[in-house]
Amino acid sequence: MRKLITVAFAVALLAGCSAPAPVTAPPALLRSADLRLPLDDYLLAPAELRELSAARGLLIRRCMTAAGVDYPARADAAPKGPRTWNERRYGLTDPDLAAVAGYGLGDREPVADKPPPALDAAAKAALDGPRGCAARAGEEQRRGDPGLDRDLPRRLAAQSFAGSRRAPEVVDVFRKWSECMRVNGFGYDDPLAPPADRRFAGPGEPAAGEIATAGADLECKRRTNLVGVWFTAEAAIQNGLVGGNRAQLQRIRQANDAELALSRRLIAP
Repeated sequence: MRKLITVAFAVALLAGCSAPAPVTAPPALLRSADLRLPLDDYLLAPAELRELSAARGLLIRRCMTAAGVDYPARADAAPKGPRTWNERRYGLTDPDLAAVAGYGLGDREPVADKPPPALDAAAKAALDGPRGCAARAGEEQRRGDPGLDRDLPRRLAAQSFAGSRRAPEVVDVFRKWSECMRVNGFGYDDPLAPPADRRFAGPGEPAAGEIATAGADLECKRRTNLVGVWFTAEAAIQNGLVGGNRAQLQRIRQANDAELALSRRLIAP
């Protein structure tokens, strides 16, 4: 997972998304972690997903205990991965982190989870059966929204990302960024290409070459205002998508809020 975070969006391309011209001039931007796109109001943030996961684990443990099965709690771990969905949406955008971690995330680098403790056949049935504790925990968390398409915001966000990459102003700023990188001795055509470079995929501290590439990448983004142009183009697309799906998105936001409220009551000290 180490360097592929920024290209996860690129592989989710969906056809049929036009890219209207932005309605506002792009602001000068570089850091993207705290930017908010219109669809972010309908997506659960990484920190919120961790809250839901903690509550789900608690519900499962209660159910397993009631079934007479010892199901130990998993140890809390420090948050891993991007802090927000937009931190790496437009590639590397954090000069401070890049100076020490290159294209990595430092102490937030994702690592493989340790496997859960082995369960015997009876415990597995209690956990994973058709009416097992995992299914019941999911039902408990998502009460009151049968048939709601909770995946719609994510699909629309993938659609807007794909469409924004085809917007003329984004294609143009990609070209300018690429020219800037070539002047600095780095041959990349796409700002999502350096994080996916296999030379930078190894474990451990980044080599000097990765740090140098990351530094040039960020300087070229700053000179061309790549993040500002790309973010503005995608925000315009998302405004249209939100307008065309407003009723369903509002229902999803209400369901998200209800699920979070329940989960926070469960895990409150």
